[in-house]
Amino acid sequence: MAILRGSSHLITCTLVFVAISVRLGRGSATEGFTHHEALDEAGKYHLFWKFDEEKIELEAQVQTTGWVGLGLSPNGGMAGSDIVIGWVAGGKAHLTDRYADANAQPIVDESQDWELVSGYENGTHTVLRFNRKLTTCDTKDRVINLNKAP
Repeated sequence: MAILRGSSHLITCTLVFVAISVRLGRGSATEGFTHHEALDEAGKYHLFWKFDEEKIELEAQVQTTGWVGLGLSPNGGMAGSDIVIGWVAGGKAHLTDRYADANAQPIVDESQDWELVSGYENGTHTVLRFNRKLTTCDTKDRVINLNKAP
């Protein structure tokens, strides 16, 4: 289980990059984000995030010109995860809300709860900024819990 810490709050969820599960911790961030973590050992996938009582906003900066995936999972696995997949095509960013019932291609969620804020490719990286309510009332979405830190 990953723990994302804020100054007075605690988000408990597991973030999964497709089939790679990584434990998140504290980090520094830029551009208004309060948290940052490299999600792979090579430092090719950087995730920035900030949150309030209602929503979380994330920015994925990934060394790829293909699609980018990120998921919320109760156990670090793909099955049972809430997934967001994004890409840039023809200069336009795209984002889809998906879920996985098994270790298979994620299914498009009927309720598209992840919101694309912005996105671009620069020849070496794909950068996507997106947000979502912490609680969506969609049975295919994982609730992101905020609790007071002890």
